[in-house]
Amino acid sequence: MIKRYFKEIIMRLKEHHIESFSSQIAFYMLLSIFPFLILLFMFLTKLSIDSVEGMTDIYKMLPNQVSQIIQDYLSYSKQFSNKVFSPLLIVAIWMSSNAVIALMKAVNIAYNLEETRNYFIRKGISILCTLLIIVVILIAIIIPNIGVFAMGYVRKYIHMPEMNLFIFNIIRLVISTAVLFLVLAFLYRTLPNKKLKYKAVLPGTVFSFLGLMATSVLFSTFVQNYAQYSIVYGSLAAVIVLMIWLFLCGMILMLGSEINAIKDMIAHESDGVHPVK
Repeated sequence: MIKRYFKEIIMRLKEHHIESFSSQIAFYMLLSIFPFLILLFMFLTKLSIDSVEGMTDIYKMLPNQVSQIIQDYLSYSKQFSNKVFSPLLIVAIWMSSNAVIALMKAVNIAYNLEETRNYFIRKGISILCTLLIIVVILIAIIIPNIGVFAMGYVRKYIHMPEMNLFIFNIIRLVISTAVLFLVLAFLYRTLPNKKLKYKAVLPGTVFSFLGLMATSVLFSTFVQNYAQYSIVYGSLAAVIVLMIWLFLCGMILMLGSEINAIKDMIAHESDGVHPVK
Protein backbone atom coordinates (compact mmCIF):
# COMPACT_ATOMS: atom_id res chain seq x y z
CA MET A 1 0.00 0.00 0.00
CA ILE A 2 2.78 2.44 0.91
CA LYS A 3 4.58 1.55 -2.32
CA ARG A 4 1.41 2.37 -4.27
CA TYR A 5 1.15 5.78 -2.58
CA PHE A 6 4.82 6.50 -3.27
CA LYS A 7 4.55 5.62 -6.98
CA GLU A 8 1.40 7.72 -7.39
CA ILE A 9 2.98 10.75 -5.71
CA ILE A 10 6.12 10.54 -7.88
CA MET A 11 3.93 10.41 -10.99
CA ARG A 12 1.71 13.28 -9.82
CA LEU A 13 4.65 15.56 -8.96
CA LYS A 14 5.11 16.17 -12.68
CA GLU A 15 1.63 15.61 -14.08
CA HIS A 16 -0.14 17.88 -11.58
CA HIS A 17 2.48 20.68 -11.66
CA ILE A 18 2.89 20.57 -7.89
CA GLU A 19 6.00 22.78 -7.90
CA SER A 20 4.25 25.43 -9.99
CA PHE A 21 1.22 25.51 -7.71
CA SER A 22 3.48 25.59 -4.65
CA SER A 23 5.24 28.64 -6.07
CA GLN A 24 1.90 30.31 -6.75
CA ILE A 25 0.68 29.62 -3.21
CA ALA A 26 3.98 30.90 -1.77
CA PHE A 27 3.74 34.10 -3.85
CA TYR A 28 0.24 34.96 -2.63
CA MET A 29 1.17 34.01 0.93
CA LEU A 30 4.17 36.34 0.77
CA LEU A 31 1.99 39.20 -0.49
CA SER A 32 -0.63 38.62 2.20
CA ILE A 33 1.52 37.87 5.23
CA PHE A 34 2.55 41.45 6.04
CA PRO A 35 -0.87 43.15 5.90
CA PHE A 36 -2.17 40.07 7.71
CA LEU A 37 0.39 40.60 10.50
CA ILE A 38 -0.59 44.25 10.88
CA LEU A 39 -4.23 43.20 11.01
CA LEU A 40 -3.44 40.57 13.63
CA PHE A 41 -1.46 43.06 15.69
CA MET A 42 -4.38 45.50 15.64
CA PHE A 43 -6.78 42.77 16.77
CA LEU A 44 -4.48 41.89 19.65
CA THR A 45 -4.12 45.55 20.60
CA LYS A 46 -7.88 46.02 20.69
CA LEU A 47 -8.13 42.96 22.94
CA SER A 48 -5.39 44.37 25.21
CA ILE A 49 -3.11 41.39 24.53
CA ASP A 50 0.64 41.81 24.27
CA SER A 51 1.57 40.79 20.72
CA VAL A 52 4.99 39.47 21.78
CA GLU A 53 3.55 37.23 24.50
CA GLY A 54 0.50 36.28 22.46
CA MET A 55 2.54 35.10 19.47
CA THR A 56 4.99 33.01 21.53
CA ASP A 57 3.39 29.64 20.74
CA ILE A 58 3.12 30.52 17.05
CA TYR A 59 6.81 31.51 16.90
CA LYS A 60 7.71 28.05 18.19
CA MET A 61 6.17 26.52 15.04
CA LEU A 62 8.25 28.70 12.68
CA PRO A 63 11.91 28.70 11.64
CA ASN A 64 13.94 31.18 13.70
CA GLN A 65 14.63 33.43 10.72
CA VAL A 66 10.95 33.60 9.82
CA SER A 67 9.83 34.29 13.38
CA GLN A 68 12.46 37.05 13.62
CA ILE A 69 11.04 38.74 10.50
CA ILE A 70 7.56 38.57 12.00
CA GLN A 71 8.73 39.98 15.34
CA ASP A 72 10.56 42.85 13.63
CA TYR A 73 7.58 43.60 11.43
CA LEU A 74 5.16 43.59 14.35
CA SER A 75 7.40 46.12 16.07
CA TYR A 76 7.36 48.20 12.89
CA SER A 77 3.56 47.94 12.57
CA LYS A 78 3.04 49.66 15.94
CA GLN A 79 3.30 52.99 14.15
CA PHE A 80 0.10 52.34 12.20
CA SER A 81 -3.07 53.89 13.55
CA ASN A 82 -6.58 52.46 13.54
CA LYS A 83 -7.33 54.62 10.47
CA VAL A 84 -5.65 52.03 8.27
CA PHE A 85 -7.47 49.14 9.95
CA SER A 86 -10.33 48.85 7.43
CA PRO A 87 -8.17 49.07 4.26
CA LEU A 88 -5.72 46.55 5.71
CA LEU A 89 -8.59 44.25 6.59
CA ILE A 90 -9.71 44.24 2.94
CA VAL A 91 -6.18 43.85 1.55
CA ALA A 92 -5.23 41.05 3.96
CA ILE A 93 -8.40 39.04 3.37
CA TRP A 94 -8.33 39.54 -0.42
CA MET A 95 -4.66 38.58 -0.84
CA SER A 96 -4.92 35.65 1.57
CA SER A 97 -8.01 34.39 -0.28
CA ASN A 98 -5.97 34.31 -3.50
CA ALA A 99 -3.59 31.85 -1.85
CA VAL A 100 -6.60 29.73 -0.84
CA ILE A 101 -7.95 29.83 -4.42
CA ALA A 102 -4.57 28.64 -5.73
CA LEU A 103 -4.72 25.75 -3.27
CA MET A 104 -8.34 25.09 -4.33
CA LYS A 105 -7.28 24.72 -7.97
CA ALA A 106 -4.46 22.39 -7.00
CA VAL A 107 -6.73 20.23 -4.83
CA ASN A 108 -9.25 19.84 -7.65
CA ILE A 109 -6.47 18.74 -9.98
CA ALA A 110 -5.34 16.22 -7.37
CA TYR A 111 -8.86 14.71 -7.38
CA ASN A 112 -9.13 15.02 -11.19
CA LEU A 113 -12.18 17.24 -10.75
CA GLU A 114 -13.48 19.96 -13.03
CA GLU A 115 -14.31 23.20 -11.28
CA THR A 116 -18.04 23.80 -11.83
CA ARG A 117 -18.53 26.45 -9.12
CA ASN A 118 -18.65 30.00 -10.43
CA TYR A 119 -16.13 32.69 -9.51
CA PHE A 120 -18.23 34.24 -6.76
CA ILE A 121 -18.79 30.90 -5.01
CA ARG A 122 -15.08 30.08 -5.20
CA LYS A 123 -14.16 33.53 -3.92
CA GLY A 124 -16.74 33.27 -1.16
CA ILE A 125 -15.34 29.91 -0.03
CA SER A 126 -11.78 31.25 -0.09
CA ILE A 127 -12.74 34.34 1.92
CA LEU A 128 -14.65 32.14 4.40
CA CYS A 129 -11.57 29.95 4.83
CA THR A 130 -9.39 33.04 5.27
CA LEU A 131 -11.71 34.45 7.94
CA LEU A 132 -11.75 31.07 9.68
CA ILE A 133 -7.96 31.01 9.74
CA ILE A 134 -7.92 34.51 11.27
CA VAL A 135 -10.47 33.49 13.91
CA VAL A 136 -8.71 30.27 14.90
CA ILE A 137 -5.34 32.04 15.14
CA LEU A 138 -6.93 34.61 17.42
CA ILE A 139 -8.51 31.83 19.49
CA ALA A 140 -5.15 30.07 19.73
CA ILE A 141 -3.63 33.32 21.01
CA ILE A 142 -6.48 34.48 23.24
CA ILE A 143 -7.21 31.21 25.10
CA PRO A 144 -3.68 30.80 26.50
CA ASN A 145 -3.59 34.47 27.52
CA ILE A 146 -6.94 34.14 29.27
CA GLY A 147 -5.51 31.10 30.98
CA VAL A 148 -2.39 33.02 32.06
CA PHE A 149 -4.57 35.79 33.48
CA ALA A 150 -6.77 33.28 35.31
CA MET A 151 -3.72 31.39 36.60
CA GLY A 152 -2.16 34.59 37.91
CA TYR A 153 -5.42 35.56 39.62
CA VAL A 154 -5.79 32.15 41.29
CA ARG A 155 -2.18 32.14 42.49
CA LYS A 156 -2.86 35.32 44.46
CA TYR A 157 -5.10 33.28 46.75
CA ILE A 158 -4.01 29.65 46.30
CA HIS A 159 -0.47 28.33 46.20
CA MET A 160 0.16 26.36 43.01
CA PRO A 161 3.27 24.20 42.58
CA GLU A 162 5.53 24.56 39.54
CA MET A 163 4.30 21.21 38.21
CA ASN A 164 0.87 22.75 37.62
CA LEU A 165 2.49 25.53 35.62
CA PHE A 166 4.35 22.95 33.53
CA ILE A 167 1.09 21.12 32.82
CA PHE A 168 -0.55 24.42 31.90
CA ASN A 169 2.21 25.20 29.40
CA ILE A 170 1.72 21.75 27.86
CA ILE A 171 -1.99 22.52 27.51
CA ARG A 172 -1.12 25.78 25.75
CA LEU A 173 1.06 23.91 23.26
CA VAL A 174 -1.65 21.30 22.67
CA ILE A 175 -4.21 24.01 21.94
CA SER A 176 -1.91 25.72 19.43
CA THR A 177 -1.14 22.50 17.57
CA ALA A 178 -4.76 21.32 17.67
CA VAL A 179 -5.86 24.58 16.03
CA LEU A 180 -3.43 24.01 13.14
CA PHE A 181 -4.65 20.43 12.69
CA LEU A 182 -8.32 21.47 12.61
CA VAL A 183 -7.65 24.24 10.08
CA LEU A 184 -5.86 21.80 7.76
CA ALA A 185 -8.71 19.28 8.03
CA PHE A 186 -11.27 21.98 7.26
CA LEU A 187 -9.34 23.18 4.20
CA TYR A 188 -8.92 19.68 2.76
CA ARG A 189 -12.62 18.94 3.29
CA THR A 190 -13.97 22.26 1.96
CA LEU A 191 -11.78 23.20 -1.00
CA PRO A 192 -12.40 20.28 -3.41
CA ASN A 193 -15.41 20.50 -5.71
CA LYS A 194 -16.64 17.32 -4.07
CA LYS A 195 -18.40 16.37 -0.84
CA LEU A 196 -15.96 14.71 1.51
CA LYS A 197 -16.08 13.50 5.10
CA TYR A 198 -13.41 14.44 7.60
CA LYS A 199 -12.40 10.78 7.76
CA ALA A 200 -11.59 10.88 4.05
CA VAL A 201 -9.10 13.74 4.47
CA LEU A 202 -7.46 12.46 7.65
CA PRO A 203 -4.33 10.92 6.02
CA GLY A 204 -3.45 14.10 4.15
CA THR A 205 -4.19 16.21 7.22
CA VAL A 206 -1.88 14.12 9.39
CA PHE A 207 0.84 14.22 6.72
CA SER A 208 0.58 17.99 6.28
CA PHE A 209 0.48 18.61 10.02
CA LEU A 210 3.60 16.54 10.69
CA GLY A 211 5.23 17.76 7.48
CA LEU A 212 4.80 21.43 8.35
CA MET A 213 6.24 20.85 11.82
CA ALA A 214 9.20 18.82 10.50
CA THR A 215 9.85 21.23 7.62
CA SER A 216 10.03 24.21 9.97
CA VAL A 217 12.49 22.46 12.29
CA LEU A 218 14.69 20.94 9.57
CA PHE A 219 14.72 24.04 7.39
CA SER A 220 15.60 26.23 10.38
CA THR A 221 18.45 23.89 11.30
CA PHE A 222 19.71 23.83 7.71
CA VAL A 223 19.68 27.62 7.39
CA GLN A 224 21.44 28.14 10.72
CA ASN A 225 24.18 25.57 10.22
CA TYR A 226 24.75 25.11 6.50
CA ALA A 227 23.14 27.70 4.25
CA GLN A 228 24.79 31.10 3.86
CA TYR A 229 22.10 33.04 2.01
CA SER A 230 23.47 36.37 3.21
CA ILE A 231 26.60 35.88 1.09
CA VAL A 232 24.52 35.78 -2.10
CA TYR A 233 21.47 37.87 -1.22
CA GLY A 234 22.90 40.28 1.35
CA SER A 235 20.19 42.20 3.23
CA LEU A 236 17.50 40.30 1.30
CA ALA A 237 18.57 36.96 2.81
CA ALA A 238 15.81 36.96 5.45
CA VAL A 239 13.14 37.54 2.80
CA ILE A 240 14.60 34.78 0.62
CA VAL A 241 14.51 32.39 3.59
CA LEU A 242 10.87 33.36 4.19
CA MET A 243 10.00 32.76 0.53
CA ILE A 244 11.69 29.35 0.46
CA TRP A 245 9.92 28.35 3.67
CA LEU A 246 6.55 29.40 2.21
CA PHE A 247 7.32 27.39 -0.94
CA LEU A 248 8.10 24.29 1.14
CA CYS A 249 4.88 24.80 3.12
CA GLY A 250 3.00 25.03 -0.18
CA MET A 251 4.61 21.77 -1.29
CA ILE A 252 3.54 20.05 1.93
CA LEU A 253 -0.05 21.28 1.52
CA MET A 254 -0.10 20.08 -2.07
CA LEU A 255 1.27 16.64 -1.18
CA GLY A 256 -1.33 16.36 1.59
CA SER A 257 -4.11 16.89 -0.94
CA GLU A 258 -2.53 14.35 -3.30
CA ILE A 259 -2.44 11.76 -0.50
CA ASN A 260 -6.13 12.33 0.18
CA ALA A 261 -6.88 12.06 -3.55
CA ILE A 262 -4.92 8.79 -3.82
CA LYS A 263 -6.84 7.39 -0.86
CA ASP A 264 -10.10 8.40 -2.55
CA MET A 265 -9.00 6.79 -5.83
CA ILE A 266 -8.06 3.52 -4.11
CA ALA A 267 -11.38 3.50 -2.24
CA HIS A 268 -13.28 3.90 -5.54
CA GLU A 269 -11.23 1.12 -7.16
CA SER A 270 -12.04 -1.23 -4.30
CA ASP A 271 -15.72 -0.46 -4.87
CA GLY A 272 -15.35 -1.20 -8.57
CA VAL A 273 -15.68 2.46 -9.56
CA HIS A 274 -12.80 4.09 -11.44
CA PRO A 275 -12.59 7.90 -11.20
CA VAL A 276 -12.28 9.77 -14.46
CA LYS A 277 -8.76 10.98 -15.14
